[in-house]
Parts: sequence; structure tokens; C-alpha cells
Amino acid sequence: MNNNIKIIINRNTHMHTVSPALYSHFVEHIGGCIYDGIWVGEDSEIPNMNGIRIDTVEALKKLEIPVIRWPGGLFADNYHWMEGIGPREKRPVRYNLGWNMLENNHFGTDEFMRFCEMIGAEPYLCCNMGTGTVEEARSWAEYCNCDKPTSLVKMRMENGHPEPYNVKYWGVGNEPYYCLDGMMTTKMYADVYRRYSGYIKRFASQDTYQRGPVFESTKLIAGIADEEFLEIISNEYVDLIAAHCYFDSGPVDPQCPEKSYNKLMAGLEDMDTELNRCCSLAEKYSTDNHRIEVALDEWGTWHWSQATPLNAMLQDYNLQDALFAAAAFHIMHKYEKLHMANIAQTINVLQALVHTRGKDMVLTPTYYVYDMLKPHKGNKVLDFKTEGIPSILLEENKKSKAVSISATISNNNMELFVSIVNIDASNEYKCNITLSNSEGWELYKQKRLWSSCISDGNSFDKPHAVVPEDITKDEEVQEQILLKPHSLTTLKYRKVATP
Repeated sequence: MNNNIKIIINRNTHMHTVSPALYSHFVEHIGGCIYDGIWVGEDSEIPNMNGIRIDTVEALKKLEIPVIRWPGGLFADNYHWMEGIGPREKRPVRYNLGWNMLENNHFGTDEFMRFCEMIGAEPYLCCNMGTGTVEEARSWAEYCNCDKPTSLVKMRMENGHPEPYNVKYWGVGNEPYYCLDGMMTTKMYADVYRRYSGYIKRFASQDTYQRGPVFESTKLIAGIADEEFLEIISNEYVDLIAAHCYFDSGPVDPQCPEKSYNKLMAGLEDMDTELNRCCSLAEKYSTDNHRIEVALDEWGTWHWSQATPLNAMLQDYNLQDALFAAAAFHIMHKYEKLHMANIAQTINVLQALVHTRGKDMVLTPTYYVYDMLKPHKGNKVLDFKTEGIPSILLEENKKSKAVSISATISNNNMELFVSIVNIDASNEYKCNITLSNSEGWELYKQKRLWSSCISDGNSFDKPHAVVPEDITKDEEVQEQILLKPHSLTTLKYRKVATP
């Protein structure tokens, strides 16, 4: 096999902008995601600020997370927001119907808003359509966003927040096809959505009749990406349609981890197909007066043989999942209509970025993918061509290019960023990168995320087993980059003054 490949980047062909909200997150009341992961209580020995653990906040703040989705997920269908405000000792204990847990409601709306503020993220609230009411959703919007002296606003002030939260993103239900054990048909959801959406948007924007800039900037997210729904519903009350995509590697064979890795990577094609379907729908039903976009507001790896409600949805946090996430972002970057993506879930659950246990915390390889790919956010997507990249067989009847690439340039055209995933589990490649009209540009920083075994991860005993490493110029010349098997490599170029 010829292991020399070439990437030619056309820095003058700018396409759409990578929405920063693609790098958003999702936290739900499952296992240790909220309790222990975020909320430990004010009396905890774990260092905290008003009950929110500080190490989690510090780790997530570094990622510059755009949006956090809460409280679910399935949990949203049985969550009543007013039970989670006010004095904690008076909040009722409920049964978490979605995830077989008790819920003490100590982490509610005001705690979530404070958490978002601490890490610098915008809140995204998912309303209860399973067991909730229109009035409940409407009053939540009033509590969060109203600036008039109503009883709910006075309640918010008494709970410590005089100013409106100004929540921009509102999910109108979660996975309605699961509500009431599958009894909510598409038509039923469309009819219910029509009732919910008008009240939520009007109260959330405080713009009842004028429909001005604030009304337009308040975004309603439909919990379904379905053509029948879009045919029924009024276009102007759908700002985003939601898709959920989970991917499973199957049971891992310790003697041959490449098999499960290849099965997982084969799922990238399915993600691409689903995003293409959803974005095509959004394009079809957008008008000159109202644009519809897509929110992939639940996605990630869900290894069914590991993560179940019985083990608090814990699974291995390893390199294979991190590389899947990196290659998935490259797919997301292609779609202009894709506005938001929220990995499931940020802490201690499924494809977590942070793993906590008591006072200890460890960052997973997926965390480092988010950190390494930060420069793509808000950049313009660039066109590129490749030469010599072979196809590899991932599983029966599914092939993939051995190398996945994304290239973007800053809005001031002064910095260029390239990320490369070598999907190939066995072979390394020597990669030559060429910039069109490259005079006056220099490569000034390279990083690599890699480990000798695909199933390697970070543990409390070995928290730094899989972390990014800087690639020095002494190790590799600027013109040729070594792509190790199953690795992520990032490169930063900058414009320099020419004599």
C-alpha cells in the first residue's frame, strides 16, 4: 500500500460558517450526570460554589461551550419545573420515570441557570409535553424571561435572580414518538405543538404582537424531524427540527478491539445520511421570511452492552469514542443547515467528557477532542482536494475513506485550522498539505491525540494515559505530517508579514 497522501486546501473558496453551537452539550437527570457530576450540595466536602462542584465548572469552562440542553431527554416528560425552585428542603421527592431513580429536585431551574452562567453557556430548556400542560410551559417561559412585576417574576427575584434569564432556546417536547409509550402520533404532536409553541414563544420573547427582533431570536425546537409534521404545522413557529443519533460498537473483544472500533466508525455513514435527510427537510420548508434549521440535540456513542439504567448509564470512556466524535464533527461541518449539536452526555453518562467519583475527576479522551477542535467554531469552511487516500473496509458492505478531514479559516482570514482523523486502525500515513497561494503562511502549531491501543482511556489511576501531545518541528518537517493509526491531528496556520 502506498501510504503517502496529499491534501490541497483552497483557502480562497469560503463556504458557510461552522455554527459554534455544534459544540454544545446535554445534561439530564441520569445516573451521576447531575448529582455528583454537577450538584454536590452546599454542605459537601467536595469543593463547590453554592452546591455546584468547582472542578467540573473549571474543566467545562475551558471548552467555551455554547449551549447546554436540560433537563432531558426522557426525564423532561415527567419533570415539573415548579417542584425544582424555592427552598430545597421544601421541594418534593419524585420518581424519575425515565431512568428508574428518585429525584429530590435539589437541582432545578435556578441552579441550572447558575451552572450555565458559571461555565459561560447559553441555556436550552426542554419542556414537558408527556405529563405537562401548556400552562406549565407558558409559566416557565414567564418565570425565566419576563421583566414585568408578575407573581412568577417576584418568585424568581425571591429565589435570587432579579433580572430575566433571557432563555433563547426552548424545546417543545422530547422525542414525542416515545411520549405516553408511543401513543403520540406525528399528527397528535403537530396539534399539541401548535398550542404549546405560540404561548412559549410569546412569553419567552415578551413580544406578543410586534414579532420583532426578540421574537425572531427566541428559538423553538420541535422534537421531531418529520415531513408529515412540517406539512401540518405553521412554518413560523418551527425554528429548528431535532434529530437524535446514537451509535454502538457492540461488545468489545479484548483480543481484537479493532473489530468493535470498525463497527463504530461504520456508523459515520449513517450519521451523514440522517443529517442530509434532516437538513434537506429544513431547506425544503424554509421560506424567504423564515429559516428552519436542524438541532442534533442528542448524539454520541451508546454501547448497549455496557450502559443501562441498572449501572447508571456508565460505559468505557476511551480513544475509539473520541475519534468517532472528531470524525462526526467533520461531517457536521458540511451542513449549513445544522445549527446545533448536543453530545449525550457531558458528565458520567454515555459519551461523557468528564468522569467524577467522590472528590476525584478525570477528563476523557472525548473531552480533548472538544478542546482540540475549538478553533473550528465560527470559522468559514474551506474547500479541499485529496490525492492517494485509500478506502478501508469497516464492516461487511461498509467502506470509508481512511482519512477524514476538515479545514476552516477565521473570519479575518488570518488563521487557518485543519483537523485530520486517521480512521485506519492499522496503518499510518505520511501526509503532505498544500495551501493554494500559500505565500506568507506558516504552520505554527501541531497536536496529536493518539494511543497505542484503540481501547485505551483515562482512569482515576491513570488520568493522563490519553492526552494531546504537541508535535515539535524537530519531529516532523512542516511539509509532511505523520498520521499515526487511529489518531486525531490538528494543525494551525497563520498569516505572516511578507517583506
